[in-house]
Amino acid sequence: YRDAWTYGRLDLWTQGNIEELLHDCRTIQKQLEKQDKRQQSRVSDSARNFASLVETGKLDAALRHLSDGAPGGIHHLDDVIGDTSVRDVLRDKHPQAAPLHN
Repeated sequence: YRDAWTYGRLDLWTQGNIEELLHDCRTIQKQLEKQDKRQQSRVSDSARNFASLVETGKLDAALRHLSDGAPGGIHHLDDVIGDTSVRDVLRDKHPQAAPLHN
């Protein structure tokens, strides 16, 4: 779908149909503005909910509210972060134990 849209715009460009391209740009801009307003509304609702939970002393719920929308999860040992596997990162953080001394 996206490629057809892109190629359609390229066709408009090669045909010199700048007015139609500008119309597409304005339409997209309006859609982005609507999305931005919805996003701002969600953020302010979320901030209001967080503040309300904190003010009523429900700190656990407030912290859970913050972390619910955060990306995350459990990594598998073979997952690669950057250019290093999770297994290698954990090995670096937790070196071999030293022998016990009596």
